[in-house]
Amino acid sequence: ALIDVLIEKKISGIFIAGDEKPISTTYLLQTIRQKMSRPLRLFGLPKFVLWILKEARPDLIKRLFYSFVTDTNKTNQKLKFKPPYTTAQGIEYMVKWYRHFSESK
Repeated sequence: ALIDVLIEKKISGIFIAGDEKPISTTYLLQTIRQKMSRPLRLFGLPKFVLWILKEARPDLIKRLFYSFVTDTNKTNQKLKFKPPYTTAQGIEYMVKWYRHFSESK
């Protein structure tokens, strides 16, 4: 939808697509699992393993366990854009497509 707006308005530049409100990586993964009718649990690691990783590779801990957050406010304000559906709705559409595609094989 954002690309359609950019083409329609003939605007170029750097724009960030995403939800109106930031979502966490955990929320994203749990929503995908829920829509696929899978258990909501994520994996865990023993505390000593996390401590070792934190001491040895703090950058890796951030990449694996922290959320990547993007701010879409400037894009949405400049283009007067509102995403047409939520992340949960988008995931639901994606899962329906995936199930239809895998069943047709």
